[in-house]
Amino acid sequence: MRHLILLSFLVLGFKLCSQTTTIDNTFNVGFVNSAVITSIIQPDQKILVGGSFSEFNGSSRNCIARILPNGNIDNSFSIGTGFTMT
Repeated sequence: MRHLILLSFLVLGFKLCSQTTTIDNTFNVGFVNSAVITSIIQPDQKILVGGSFSEFNGSSRNCIARILPNGNIDNSFSIGTGFTMT
């Protein structure tokens, strides 16, 4: 009986937590010359990415970049000299 109850919770839990997904074909990041380690979506839907890259989508970026919702680099985001990965 315990196994049946546990199985029921597992099945219902997976059903409640599952999401339908679609691929956004308009999002095109392009080229990143090294790893993207972290990212976060800002309230305005722009995305901050950080990693060990020095070039992001054809633009020189030192470990941090902000991209627009369509995947293009946000050139209004000034990174100064960027960061150094140690």
